[in-house]
Amino acid sequence: TETAVSSKSPSFAGDVSQQTRFVKFAAISHSPSMPQRGAKCNVHAARSLKSSADVEILNQELLAALARQQQKSCLVFIDDVDISQNSLSAADFRSIFATLATPGLRVNSLRCDGCPTF
Repeated sequence: TETAVSSKSPSFAGDVSQQTRFVKFAAISHSPSMPQRGAKCNVHAARSLKSSADVEILNQELLAALARQQQKSCLVFIDDVDISQNSLSAADFRSIFATLATPGLRVNSLRCDGCPTF
């Protein structure tokens, strides 16, 4: 399970003082599987994207996290993007995928099961 990290955590590479609706950060330690500096997070949006406005909020949160990390010359490692069980339009999917394709974001897994429009 995910553990929220306070802004005082020394092992986190980013600023988590602003908790977000969908993007949850976790403390990371550097390992051979993750040789670059960065912040690890998960995106929990299963059954939560009710409108295109919610998708826009998700995209803004991801881009804001990326911008904060780029100021520190770090990457954002997304362990799990869960957008399952949402009825998203084709435009919403394009928007999410365009954000996830942004340089500096690394995505390990994407879950979109149960999306009738996918």
